[in-house]
Amino acid sequence: MKPLAQKQETALLLKFCLSLVSVLVYGCATPTGTDNSSNEVKSKVNSQRERPVLPKNESPSIVHNNVKGEPPRAEPPRAELPRAESPRADAPTPGPASEARPTIIYFEAEPPAGLSGKSITLLWQTENTDRVQIAETATNKLWGNLQKKGELSAVLNMPTSYRLTARRGAGGTPELEVTEEIRVVVATPRIIGDPSTGPQIREFFADPPALRIGRVTKLKWHVVGAESAKISCDDRTIFSESAKIVRGNPDKEDVPLVVQRPGLPASPGDRKTDALKPLSGVKPRNEGLLAKPISPNTVRVLTPLRGEHSFKPTKTTKCQLIASKEGKVLEDALTITIIPTISRFEVLPVGKSEVKLIWETEGADSVEIDGISKPLKQKGEMIVPRSKASQYRITAGGTTKEPFDKTSKRILVPKL
Repeated sequence: MKPLAQKQETALLLKFCLSLVSVLVYGCATPTGTDNSSNEVKSKVNSQRERPVLPKNESPSIVHNNVKGEPPRAEPPRAELPRAESPRADAPTPGPASEARPTIIYFEAEPPAGLSGKSITLLWQTENTDRVQIAETATNKLWGNLQKKGELSAVLNMPTSYRLTARRGAGGTPELEVTEEIRVVVATPRIIGDPSTGPQIREFFADPPALRIGRVTKLKWHVVGAESAKISCDDRTIFSESAKIVRGNPDKEDVPLVVQRPGLPASPGDRKTDALKPLSGVKPRNEGLLAKPISPNTVRVLTPLRGEHSFKPTKTTKCQLIASKEGKVLEDALTITIIPTISRFEVLPVGKSEVKLIWETEGADSVEIDGISKPLKQKGEMIVPRSKASQYRITAGGTTKEPFDKTSKRILVPKL
């Protein structure tokens, strides 16, 4: 019986050992009443022990079954695909904000000053714009849906400003907008002097009072009750005339002593006021032909002194009118302003970080370019760092320093 008992004990011991090995190796046998969590921890620990640790940034090599007696061979690591870099903090975001901003190349009035009731022309050019409009500040008049480049006419009634607005972006995206405003001066002719006591200047103006080089202005004047009148521009005589002398017998009706304008008194000393026949070749037009006897056979007729003179000023010009009668002098003055002209403004790339600016102006007293602090000549060129704003603006100023006495123009920097 002993051998049989020993065999049974040996079999039970062998069975127990096999079960224990199965639990340790495969974790598949769970004795009744044991803690499952402890077995899971043991399984994880065993798996971590069996897993090889690879160097950082190194992909695992796959080892194939080799023929007996040959060393194991490792496959070469696979080539990694290029990974997209994360966007930089300073990188532009998609949409209109990263697109080219709208730019007003120029916006100007021609002429920049005029007479009440006269017309002017507004000219403009824009880039990178979807919508363009112009508004008049004095009357709130609006011109919308304009082209990127064009012109339109406007009638002057009072001093005013015009504002051009260029926009880019639509459809719920952020909208970009730039504006520029120009001021237009309206000149009103004035009447000075009292014809009952001396000469009177009823008109003395230039049309237009401001213009660019090469344009024509018309100087106009109208003087009554003066023995003489003279107009000079920059010490150059434009007009000079004296009262007409008529010889004849003042007692005869064919020699008028007074051709009186309704509402104006006759001149003191006139001998006769009922002879209203006009002088030969003179059309009074109800202007008032005043005559004063000089001698029994001579009278001086004070005809209206009026006229006009057209010319092309090459610089800002000052004109003066002097009218006199019996020692009484009446003066009036005006200024014809020459607005600067930008005839050339170019930008040429010089390498990746610099550009060359070239400019030419006419009639300018000062020239400025954004980002350049030193004074510039009317004509020149300069190499400067490339602007971060991708554009440059030149401004040519006139001698009067008036708001309208300047011209500006922008230019975009070519892309690399």
